Amino acid sequence: MSREPNWPLVGKWRILSTEMWDRAALDECGPAYFLFGERQGEARLIVMELSLDCGFSKTMVHFDFSGSDEGMEVAGDGFAELREDGVIEGEISFTEGDECAFVARRWRDEDDG
Repeated sequence: MSREPNWPLVGKWRILSTEMWDRAALDECGPAYFLFGERQGEARLIVMELSLDCGFSKTMVHFDFSGSDEGMEVAGDGFAELREDGVIEGEISFTEGDECAFVARRWRDEDDG
């Protein structure tokens, strides 16, 4: 039986900033995050709730997403890359054409509120 590799980006990440939304907007419905599983994941930012299909390389995750934004369907793709300081940087691209860079760090207990 083969075992899945332990990818360093698997887990929950707190979105710290984006080039499109300020922190208050990001956290409108609770702390903004990405949760990367070995194949699937989820994200919440502003009023969007997204389901992710994830694929990994050693220091990167690529994902396709679909979900809702105030009842409207949204979809697209994105990526995140692990920096040497343990933070991830990436971008989400919506099929409608908008792109947004983001920075996130590992989720901490205090992020639960």
